[in-house]
Amino acid sequence: MITLKHIAAEAGATIATVSMALRGSPLISVARRVEINEIARRLGYQRNAHVSTLMKHIRQGGGRMPRKAAIAFLMAHPSRNARKEFVFVDRRFRGMEVRLAERGYRPDFFWYNDPDMPPERLEKIWSARGIRGAVLALFREFEPAIELDWEKFAVATQSDFSLGPPIHRVMEDYFTNTVTAMRHLRQSGCRRIGLAYSCVNARSARFHIAAAYHESIAQVQGSFDNIPSIHIPDTPEGWTEQAFMAWFRREKPDAVLTFNWYVRDWLLAAGKRIPEDVSIAVLNRCPSSPEFSGIDPQPELLGETSVDLVIEQLENNECGLPKNPKVLTIPGRWVQGTTTREP
Repeated sequence: MITLKHIAAEAGATIATVSMALRGSPLISVARRVEINEIARRLGYQRNAHVSTLMKHIRQGGGRMPRKAAIAFLMAHPSRNARKEFVFVDRRFRGMEVRLAERGYRPDFFWYNDPDMPPERLEKIWSARGIRGAVLALFREFEPAIELDWEKFAVATQSDFSLGPPIHRVMEDYFTNTVTAMRHLRQSGCRRIGLAYSCVNARSARFHIAAAYHESIAQVQGSFDNIPSIHIPDTPEGWTEQAFMAWFRREKPDAVLTFNWYVRDWLLAAGKRIPEDVSIAVLNRCPSSPEFSGIDPQPELLGETSVDLVIEQLENNECGLPKNPKVLTIPGRWVQGTTTREP
């Protein structure tokens, strides 16, 4: 897809100069306008009608705003009601809604697993509604093959590295989040921190999390001697209360870093006091459970940033699979609860 950037490079001009020349601005000489328009024609540049209309309205500074264009939110999940059922999905969508409103767009929700919505029908609906941009929400446990004609759309995804087509993506910064959690646990007096969680959590980031865990220990201790072994069973069936408690009794950690909130119940059932005997920090803290200390991954920011990636493409008249997909990682923030001691 040819953009203003390509024309500017060919013409030896700035993007602003190219934009004004293509609009016929008198601030650009006639000869230069003709030259730039000829380059645009030769390269096959096509103007984005929606962006042109919107920018014209903004420059004129008045009148009735044109109807807001929609950006699709395409969710691939077995449940049509995943937004209601999963708080992190809802928080991502709310982040999208806020940013779309700020940028003059509106959201349009679609469920990819809908049996009455095959890809060809979905494309027809998007075309009829003038939808040229979409944010994909993909989930590893339910990874369908997304079969759409990507050359027609500007797309970004809120998923880990290996999910979906090679497009721009936004994901949690698991490495930084782990380092941040480890630092706060150390500051609260924990010295034997264990990492334990089910393999269904953050599968593609498993090695990032483990690397951050070991890096944090190495910075403090200078070696990996006398540290708990990592407990991440290779299969979901291996993640059980019995297996976890066997690991806990063997390794004797004074803190557990996890994604699985219910380990608190397992430890309480075993007679452990929290945080007096053992601290618990979670890497997926949610405001709905304020008692937990840990990292809030800020899914609203994931939603906002994915929208920005799509709108950036639309404004540059870019569609299709990018030659060099961007990967943006969003760090979370530590929130103190009652499951860890105060620093």
